[in-house]
Amino acid sequence: MATLGHLKALVLCALIGIPVSLAAFWFLVGLHELEHVLWADLPHGLGWDVAPW
Repeated sequence: MATLGHLKALVLCALIGIPVSLAAFWFLVGLHELEHVLWADLPHGLGWDVAPW
């Protein structure tokens, strides 16, 4: 059976872990969007059919 100390530790971990995991998720979403802009939208906007390798 969990003691009060264990429950406090679990709550603390949840309070820290949930916002950190959400921040990491949105960072990766932003990174994905930036890569799409850099390698797809920008070359197309400059008049190229594909990115200049």
